Amino acid sequence: MSKTVCVDLDGTLTLGDHSLIHYLQMKPDREAIRKVNQLKAVYDDVIIYTARPKWEHGRIANWLEENGVDFDALICGKVRADEYIDNNSKRVDEI
Repeated sequence: MSKTVCVDLDGTLTLGDHSLIHYLQMKPDREAIRKVNQLKAVYDDVIIYTARPKWEHGRIANWLEENGVDFDALICGKVRADEYIDNNSKRVDEI
């Protein structure tokens, strides 16, 4: 059976007050990105999710790629997963 982990974007892979910044101004959390990239050894699918609107999908995907995030899918909205890592439940530093 395949295992999936979902990782939040804002406040998890980014630094600063994510509620006020536009996706182009998001500063990457390099340590969090490094740890999330290591999840590929444990999970079959690493999904990045965000509550940001679907029309930002392409730009967010570009930001993730430019910042070296190794992911299988990007979804705007919550998804079903075996585990969630975000700034409100399990944090990256708990991996």
